[in-house]
Amino acid sequence: MIFLIFSEDIVTKYIFVMGGVCSSLGKGIASATIGLLVKRMGYTVLPIKIDPYLNVDPGTMSPERHGEVFVTEDGSETDLDLGHYERFLDQPLCKGSTLTMGRVYQQLLQGERDGVYLGRDIQVVPHVTNVIKEHIRRESAEHKADITIVELGGTIGDIEGPACTEAIRQMIQEEGREHAISIVLTLLPYLKSSGELKTKPTQVAMRTLQGMGIVPDIVLARSDYPMGESHIDKIALFCNVDKKAVLPAYTLSSIYSIPEAFKKHGVHNIVLEKLGLEKKDTDITDFKKLSDTVTSDSLPSVHVGMVIKYGELDDAYLSVHEAIKSAAYSLGKRPIITHINAVKLEEGVGEEWEKMKAQD
Repeated sequence: MIFLIFSEDIVTKYIFVMGGVCSSLGKGIASATIGLLVKRMGYTVLPIKIDPYLNVDPGTMSPERHGEVFVTEDGSETDLDLGHYERFLDQPLCKGSTLTMGRVYQQLLQGERDGVYLGRDIQVVPHVTNVIKEHIRRESAEHKADITIVELGGTIGDIEGPACTEAIRQMIQEEGREHAISIVLTLLPYLKSSGELKTKPTQVAMRTLQGMGIVPDIVLARSDYPMGESHIDKIALFCNVDKKAVLPAYTLSSIYSIPEAFKKHGVHNIVLEKLGLEKKDTDITDFKKLSDTVTSDSLPSVHVGMVIKYGELDDAYLSVHEAIKSAAYSLGKRPIITHINAVKLEEGVGEEWEKMKAQD
């Protein structure tokens, strides 16, 4: 007697997150938040960060220029956004959750030297794009991901980015729009002289993206000021996006307030609707409690001095900052972190410590 056992393969859904207008808008936080909301619904989530720069990894990059190197459990030196992913999703990541164009070209050139391509000329399409797509699909399969969230570093239109956006375009076409969607986090600048938010930079960024063959499914509009119905109408009309898929991403006092804000605006529900997935309850009570603690005006403070080497950029020590904050907030304290330049240790820290206490 022969028994045939059939196993249903997991059909991974893909979410590609890109940035428009300028960098440092919070794509990593947005990606982590979306991942958190859908994970709390019971879906298995895998985050991946693709960086277009030609470094093999961030290990040789100055923290003052690029921020901290986040080290994963397997010892890989990765982009600091992986720290956001781990903190929000509460799951360890590894080398596969990051990919740089430096690694892509390193793999291609080594393959060319080894005769892998049998004398063919190596080109951006199909060779570079294939490496990117194969990496995303391989990691998704190995982690049995229901949803893979791929964040593309940089900004739409960056000179380093076309190979990455072409790979994304191909994946959306190959997987189908019901299995792969694109989300653009963009900026609505505010002009004080005229007292208005401007959508034109977003329109230009979206046209650039559409010129690359990608029509965004969702637009998250980052703004320091409330959006009006007219702003949503303009973005929907000129960016060729469903009106209900144009959603605000307001600047908040704490990153831990973002999950509640995204949930309020229904970002996760639009994502699931676009991907044809079942909507379920998502409980983020713990993040709501943490957000309330962080934004409370009644917390007693605790001073923490950090001896540092790189003093120009807070992101150079982001994980240390977040660890201190997490420990302090869990004890009901508000941390006040003061950087003490290591060079000044030779001169004594008395002056720095006095300035730190004076902040109380």
